[in-house]
Amino acid sequence: MRRAVILFCACSTAAVAGDADLNYKKYKVPTDQVKIAIIRFPKGHLRLSINRGDAQYYGVLRGAACSSAQRLTVYDAGIGGNTTENSMPIEAGHKLRIIAAVQKQDPAGYQAEQYSWCTRIVEFAPEAGRTYTITQEADATRPDFCAIDVREAASGALPADVAEVSPMACRF
Repeated sequence: MRRAVILFCACSTAAVAGDADLNYKKYKVPTDQVKIAIIRFPKGHLRLSINRGDAQYYGVLRGAACSSAQRLTVYDAGIGGNTTENSMPIEAGHKLRIIAAVQKQDPAGYQAEQYSWCTRIVEFAPEAGRTYTITQEADATRPDFCAIDVREAASGALPADVAEVSPMACRF
């Protein structure tokens, strides 16, 4: 019985994955990369406090499909979910696309299948030795609308080359 259940779960997951699904493969700084910056995802802002079923995903987008993303961090729902500030090294010296996706659910949660998705993508070239903060906030009255903000941590300034890229309809 245990084997049948495990097999069923694996098949169900594989069947629903597609180009619109965000990849959970963890981002790693390439081994040949010598220029490193730090990306910080501060605790606060949206961070799962609006409804019980909210979740947030940050990743590095490596191609044209959501499935090409490599996970930087995920903030998941409920008590005991990951809501601590995360900092991590990231490659520097060339443009990267950072994808931020948020899923907001109404109080009925997954059972009612009532939730909204919002995805934003920014592109910039992190400078070696610098720290950046990235935040994403959803509009409380229209959860399918959200904003992403990238700041250089020491000065609070926008990176000179930051640009928002047309969002994709990603889900996780």
